[in-house]
Amino acid sequence: MHNQRSEQLGFTLIEVMVALLVVGIALPALMFQLGAQLDATDRFRQQTIASWVAKNQMSHLQLDAAAGMMTTAAFREGETELAGRRWSWQLSVEETPVPGLLRHRLDVAAKERPADTLASLTSYLSAAQAIGPSALGGDADGQD
Repeated sequence: MHNQRSEQLGFTLIEVMVALLVVGIALPALMFQLGAQLDATDRFRQQTIASWVAKNQMSHLQLDAAAGMMTTAAFREGETELAGRRWSWQLSVEETPVPGLLRHRLDVAAKERPADTLASLTSYLSAAQAIGPSALGGDADGQD
């Protein structure tokens, strides 16, 4: 006599198809989330490095102010390299309602996308420490 097994030894075709359907729906959603996380991580990295550029440039400005070499130019811009990448920065100087106090705003963007500001930094410095732009290259009375 032969013994016949009544227990099942594998998955049915329907079970396999349902499992593949679940994986087929979940996997694209997971890949989309992974891509979004990678994009966000890159953006945060860029913002962090841009904030370092802003802090470096603001430190230069504060050192110039302490040395009596800060200019009253209303707008300056420049470029610098940090972390293997070129960064552009723009400095705007404005008077404040407080007499003798200047507001300095520094905006930093990646060189290849200058319209996309990644970091901004604001500092307030005494106008008494500033010198006029003509004093950098002219004589004491501001005339060349």
